Amino acid sequence: MTGFLSKKLTALKTLGEKLQKFRQAKGISIEKASRAINVNAQYLKNIENDNYDALPADVYTTNILKSYAELL
Repeated sequence: MTGFLSKKLTALKTLGEKLQKFRQAKGISIEKASRAINVNAQYLKNIENDNYDALPADVYTTNILKSYAELL
């Protein structure tokens, strides 16, 4: 008798995956979101793809993330 239960662990979602899920649930396109918060659509795509190296300086990225989260 081992006393341990076997459970399958599910991968945690990344921030980008969560934001993409929320955006899609609201039926908002990347382009519409970028216009709503006045941000380049490519930045939002990079965030959703967790490609943070392709984003501008941290201070700008922080503001983009804040605006995007508030929109969603």
